[in-house]
Amino acid sequence: MTIRVAQWATGAVGRAALRELIENPDFQLVGVLVYDPEKDGLDAGALCGLPPTTGVRATTDKDAILASGAQLVVHAASKAHAVETNAEDICRLLAAGIDVISTTSYNHLPTYGASTEAAFADACRTGSTRFHAAGENPGFMFERLVATVTGLSKTIDRIDLYEATDVSSVDSRPMLIDLMGMGRPAADVSVDSPIIKKLDMAYRQALNATADVLGVELTHIDVAVDCTTLPYPIEVKAGVIEAGT
Repeated sequence: MTIRVAQWATGAVGRAALRELIENPDFQLVGVLVYDPEKDGLDAGALCGLPPTTGVRATTDKDAILASGAQLVVHAASKAHAVETNAEDICRLLAAGIDVISTTSYNHLPTYGASTEAAFADACRTGSTRFHAAGENPGFMFERLVATVTGLSKTIDRIDLYEATDVSSVDSRPMLIDLMGMGRPAADVSVDSPIIKKLDMAYRQALNATADVLGVELTHIDVAVDCTTLPYPIEVKAGVIEAGT
């Protein structure tokens, strides 16, 4: 039996998910939510590099997704935008009886606080639904992959995780510049900057979730930022990253 699904947001992550939902016969695509008015009305296939023949048109109307008959929503809204794109929408979907898989950093709800955790749980109870947070980091690299590897050790003195990411192919300026800080003055990328505060929640979740898996109680989390600037401009998919940024 095919699962009726809707794709929520079609950025870099959402496009990859949308392509799978179209091509995989286990799924029946019934809706696509977009934030960009220029995408409104486009065929779902055109949004992810496939032929525009799905018959499913993108919409900016969230109510249309709720009314689409979807059993499951794949939620990939970005945290890079100022608009609230996450918890409130997810809880509304869950309470309406729609299961949600989200790639947006909600992998350890207790990190957000008791009220947010309770809101998700209440929404699931109301709609008799399930919520799953997926993602590379947070969601996999530390709390699943590294935690699993510790099973090879009899004793553990310390764990170091280093993440290196090539973001040159990211075509979203809100993601690359507004969230990650590329192309920004060095003064904008500090412990106290909004950019770091957004990223902090993601990594804080990974730390707390891993501590839960390992049965470790964290005493504190230290945050430090070492920002390096470019001596020359480079051209990436999202535009030009100027020298000195």
